[in-house]
Amino acid sequence: MRSLLVIVALAGCGGGVAIADYQTKLRDARCSFRVRCGLFPDQASCTAYFPVTDDPSLAAAVDQGKSTYDADKAEQCVNETANADCNGTTKEGREVPPVCFEVVGGTGKMSDACVSNSECESKACEVPTCMMACCAGTCGAANPKAALGQPCATRTCETGLTCDNTKTCVDLFAAGVPCQSGDQCAYGLGCVGTPSTCKMLPKLGEPCPDMICAEIGATCTAGTCVALGLPGTLCIASTDCSPYFTCDLLRGDCAPFPTRGQPCTITCSDDSWCNVPGGMTTGTCDAPQANGSVCVFNNSCISGFCDDSAGPGICSAVAVCI
Repeated sequence: MRSLLVIVALAGCGGGVAIADYQTKLRDARCSFRVRCGLFPDQASCTAYFPVTDDPSLAAAVDQGKSTYDADKAEQCVNETANADCNGTTKEGREVPPVCFEVVGGTGKMSDACVSNSECESKACEVPTCMMACCAGTCGAANPKAALGQPCATRTCETGLTCDNTKTCVDLFAAGVPCQSGDQCAYGLGCVGTPSTCKMLPKLGEPCPDMICAEIGATCTAGTCVALGLPGTLCIASTDCSPYFTCDLLRGDCAPFPTRGQPCTITCSDDSWCNVPGGMTTGTCDAPQANGSVCVFNNSCISGFCDDSAGPGICSAVAVCI
């Protein structure tokens, strides 16, 4: 169980979170969670791994009255995210805090013009496929989650329920019930074994006969749940390390993915991107490119937006869509 002693408040003591700060505060909250749960050694290495890209569309929609933003709920979302349970089988460890879905709302009525779900009361903006940076649509009907006993072939079930093999929402499965994934099992249980059934998962220091542990920062090694490796921890494979690091097989320890100027194959661990020339398998971690540069991936642009709507991708300012 989470100790009250580790709870932190990243958003300050009341007053809410300003819309301009929300994405950064939320990123910092997720990093606080990842550090506390053993996925990063410190806040700085996590925030470097997850640079924040601005979303000017939401602020513009709020300014024009098409969307609403609740600063107090944003603060609550940030704090609950930072303090989520490291045990991935609990409700707090499995579910996004419900308040996070209440931070942004829409004012658009049925058939009103929209470009995103956040502009509609129903949270359902029906947008046709188009090649433009901003694609306009209209607000459609809400598609609420299915309640206990209702069909779930075309919609998800309410929190605390799961869709069974008859496509009906039922209570989460109890221990011993066959399952296909952990989110079908009652809180506190995982889906493991052959055949898979819902059961309690072992915690750090406990035997792990099914090769799975309860904590998100743990792995099963030599039959026991141990903490995932952080930089400097001995390893023989990348599965011994946090998923945000790799096993340096030459040194035999967990290490960060390469950073700017270093050779890479896919991932870089700072704000750089892995620039692999055509026909090659290895490239270099390069600084994000200025607007106007040719691009393929969003993360290769300093703006975080590679616009390929009119042909070859070009790094561009993030479009304001309202």
